Amino acid sequence: MVVDKPVNPERTIIFADGCFAVLGDLYEDEETNETVFMFRPTPRMRWKNKIENEEYDEIYDWIVKRYPSDLCICLDPSPDYQTWLIFCDYKKNPCDLTKKINQELLNKSEAYRNEAKVLSNLMKIRFNKLNKIVKHSEEFKSELMEEMMKQKKIVSSATEDLLSKGDKNE
Repeated sequence: MVVDKPVNPERTIIFADGCFAVLGDLYEDEETNETVFMFRPTPRMRWKNKIENEEYDEIYDWIVKRYPSDLCICLDPSPDYQTWLIFCDYKKNPCDLTKKINQELLNKSEAYRNEAKVLSNLMKIRFNKLNKIVKHSEEFKSELMEEMMKQKKIVSSATEDLLSKGDKNE
């Protein structure tokens, strides 16, 4: 089944409190580091935020509102279906979504910090061992030789046992 492209473009703003608005236009105000949006709220958004007629622009019949640019993310840049997510509500108040994202980032940051501490401790242990090897190479050589001799005895003993068992089986 082929789904035809919609005839009417649909540009949307999603606010962090779950409200939607139809996006008319927007521009970046670099002097104030704000994004200026022209939009029409959905009936639910208008009811929830008690948006009065006086808040609409008299000429264009759109609401014109500024939001900090660092709270605005373009999810879909296509001209016909442009979608923006604003990490606050209509009145610029932080929302549960923002708090949840901040908490999630904080939790991940804590986990990364703990992992970094563990790795740092492992690296210190390895560095100290390597440092000991470098500083006390003769001592390390003798420890290594002792360990190798023990291993050789164990292997020799196991080999002799295997050979003697092989001789008995024949």
